[in-house]
Amino acid sequence: MIVLFVACLLSYVLLTGFAGYKAYQSQQLHLADTLLPIWIIACWSSLAAFGFGQQSLGNLIELPLLLFLTSLLYNFQVYLVLSSPSKRLLTRHAIYIVTLMMTITTRLFFPLIVE
Repeated sequence: MIVLFVACLLSYVLLTGFAGYKAYQSQQLHLADTLLPIWIIACWSSLAAFGFGQQSLGNLIELPLLLFLTSLLYNFQVYLVLSSPSKRLLTRHAIYIVTLMMTITTRLFFPLIVE
C-alpha cells in the first residue's frame, strides 16, 4: 500500500511538474497547491477506512485515477485560470471541493472488481 501511495505521488509530480514550476516562477504557487495530492490520499483513505462504498482490492485503481484527474484540474488551473489574479482563491477552493466530490463519487459508484 505504501508503494502504491509513493508511486501515485511520483506520477502526480511528473504530471504537474511543469505547471508547478510555471506557477512558482510567476509567484502564484501556494501551499494549498502542493498539498492537493495529500488531500486526495487522505480523503480516499478515510472513506475506505470507514467502509464507505464497496470494498475490494480492485478499488486500488481509484487512487491513481483520482490523482490523474486532479493533475488535469491543477494543470487547467495554472495554465488557464491563474492568469487572472482575482480568481486564484476561488479556483483553489473549487478544486478542493471538486476533488472531494470526485472521491466520494468514485467510492460510491466505482464497479466492484472481482479479486
